[in-house]
Amino acid sequence: MDKSAFELPWQQAFEFVEATLGGRIISVERQERWRTAFYINVEVPGGGVTPVYYRGARDQDTGGLNIRHEYNILCALEKNGIEVPKLYGFCEEPAGIVM
Repeated sequence: MDKSAFELPWQQAFEFVEATLGGRIISVERQERWRTAFYINVEVPGGGVTPVYYRGARDQDTGGLNIRHEYNILCALEKNGIEVPKLYGFCEEPAGIVM
């Protein structure tokens, strides 16, 4: 599905993904589950495609505090040699992890 099919605030999330990876989103698929999440394919310079996962906050009304905490834990685990998904960054609005 094309990223333009999704309403705000998800357009902001997709812009963050493109800026963070330095590429262009070529497909987006929303994962059907209790929290908002997307499978995203990003065409990066050089012609490759990088698949990423955008994990949104469980409840956007919390201001992303729970998802920020989850991101910080993943960063700490990674820093200490524990294998976690590759972390690309944290999107502030709407709150979510790009991995």
